[in-house]
Amino acid sequence: MKTNRLKPILAAVLALCCMASYTQLQALEAGLPIAELQAMIAADTQGGPVTLIELEMEEEAGQVSYEVTVAQDGRLMDYQIDLGAKQIRSKKVKRLSDKKRQLLQDTTLSLEEAVSIAPVNYQNIDRLEVQLKRKQGQAVYLIEVQAKNSSTEQEYTVDAKQPQILSVQEDDD
Repeated sequence: MKTNRLKPILAAVLALCCMASYTQLQALEAGLPIAELQAMIAADTQGGPVTLIELEMEEEAGQVSYEVTVAQDGRLMDYQIDLGAKQIRSKKVKRLSDKKRQLLQDTTLSLEEAVSIAPVNYQNIDRLEVQLKRKQGQAVYLIEVQAKNSSTEQEYTVDAKQPQILSVQEDDD
């Protein structure tokens, strides 16, 4: 009798685990090393889980640089990472503001999931910027992408509560 009550709970846990693995797989297939960045940061913080809030990737002259902002235990940490050298170049720690804390509480979608929703070929980009923001009172991820050899920048606004693209804009720089 007890096992029958546990089946729905076990099924839900399994589904959540599979969803996290699936979105990590999607990001990896898309060419974004989000799991690697998270692993480096987790090793550096030596604490509980970190929540990615911002990710910036820029490729210039064959060199790829990453700037990552994470939240953990009431702290906001900004990292500059050289993934090729497997090295954290710099780290700044500050207190997580009440405004940012509220924004995180209003978010159910991870940065990783938001990135996997936008229909972008991440292997063919020079610049990527993802930010968790509040836009017109709503928690959203802004995803800005510039393809290689292009002056056009695409901006996707993704709902931070459910997997849905709210808008797409193109800007010619």
